[in-house]
Amino acid sequence: ALAAKLAPLTAEFEQRSREREDAALLLERAKRLKSLSEEYGRERLSLEAHRSSAETSREALAQAEKDLEIAAAEVQALEAENLRSRERDAAAELAARLVPGAPCPVCGSPEHPAPAAAAPLSDFTLPERLETARRAQSLLEKERNRRSEELATRSERRNSAEETLKRSVERFCREAFGEDSCLRESEIPSPEKAAEGLREAA
Repeated sequence: ALAAKLAPLTAEFEQRSREREDAALLLERAKRLKSLSEEYGRERLSLEAHRSSAETSREALAQAEKDLEIAAAEVQALEAENLRSRERDAAAELAARLVPGAPCPVCGSPEHPAPAAAAPLSDFTLPERLETARRAQSLLEKERNRRSEELATRSERRNSAEETLKRSVERFCREAFGEDSCLRESEIPSPEKAAEGLREAA
């Protein structure tokens, strides 16, 4: 008779024990999901920062390459101009030695109707301009190389951040739903929503 009276109480006690265990598990799961959501938020921000950094480096490298292209064209133009100037100087030096009636050492003619004139005074600065342009080109080459290395480093960091974020999503899926690929990133709850779920579970 006593056992019959205690049976409902025992059943109720066992039911409440199960409910408490279920509630504890639910609370622990909510805490873990909140932690994973916060981790995802941090990794997402990190990825966005690395993507922005890599894009900035890509733009800087593109500008450095344009600057270098312009500098290389300027050096090429000055080299061509310098060559023409040296040829004029050589012709003018030869013309200065011509003697009326004496044969030209180049063509052999005794007549010299249009001897070459000396280079304009401004041309004497051409070698200096060329040297300055070459130095500028060298500096821009170093800048281009630096930007290229910087882009490679930042791209590697961006790729690493993408992999880290992917693993963060996979962890969330495994713990929330028991599978590696369960949802789009946009469906992962924000830390605020996860905290709200934790309050409800508590």
